[in-house]
Amino acid sequence: MRFGKPLRSSSSPSFCWFLAALLAAWTSTAGSLSLTTGSKSGRGSMRRAASKDPVSNFSGDIGPVNYPSYLDSICNSQGDFLCNPANSNGQTAMNSSEASNVSQILNKLRSQDESLVVCGQSLQDPVDRWHYQPFYLGVAILPDWSSKPTDSATLDSLGQLILADWNMDSLYVGEPRPARMCLNEAMLFVVPSKGEVYLASPSCDFICGSYGAPQAVLAANRALRSSGSVYESVVAGTNEVYAHLARVRDSRMASTKTETEDTPSANVTTVMGVAVNGTVLSILEEALFGLAVATLAGVSALVIWQLIKMMLGLGAKRL
Repeated sequence: MRFGKPLRSSSSPSFCWFLAALLAAWTSTAGSLSLTTGSKSGRGSMRRAASKDPVSNFSGDIGPVNYPSYLDSICNSQGDFLCNPANSNGQTAMNSSEASNVSQILNKLRSQDESLVVCGQSLQDPVDRWHYQPFYLGVAILPDWSSKPTDSATLDSLGQLILADWNMDSLYVGEPRPARMCLNEAMLFVVPSKGEVYLASPSCDFICGSYGAPQAVLAANRALRSSGSVYESVVAGTNEVYAHLARVRDSRMASTKTETEDTPSANVTTVMGVAVNGTVLSILEEALFGLAVATLAGVSALVIWQLIKMMLGLGAKRL
């Protein structure tokens, strides 16, 4: 998989990068600041994945405001973002083999290059405007739901609750979830007792009720009603979600390519009113950076030498 690969990038680094590098070099030389690693969160941080060992923390009845974590043993998740709890009769909508297959399908589709989504644009990130992240689809079965509401407001609210609790994108955003993040998540709900399927998402950046979700819900509903199998329904809905995401990505990449071709001056930067080719500016900035580092090193050596001379002088006077 390729994570963090930009769709497009400027051929020259920002001049702010040079100033930041200069400041970092100075503070490192002077010793007045220290650089630390291991930040708690960050979009690209390679954090250790959460443990897949099942736990037993859920209590109460499953309902619109109470749903277990996929890591809870009640979910029978088979290690992925899936919750397949048993109903009041002790029966699950999918058997262990089917749940295991769904888990593998979710992982496989999420890992394909065609299923990656472009996140930087929606965040308006000035540093990393275009980068890939996986799209996380969670699957939640709602057992014993005959007397509970399935309107869009209720399931959208439940979807937000589950997304916050499961934090499927923790590899990129850390814990707790930040206020601003790529909205690359959605929940696929299946209500076996009513024969209904619903898809909830936090925004329409990639998929929502008016963009892609109707096709996924239709495919899942058709499979559910024709076969009566929740497993077949989940597989059909999941495949359609990721097929939609692949179409979205292809469309946006084509649009970006067209914009780039229609802008021949994209590689030209204006410096003090003078248009400078990006490649030339890049070489100039790298040369200035090298000169700055060399100058700082020389200044540091001179200061150290003066300190040594001062100490030697004081020692001679004492003798």
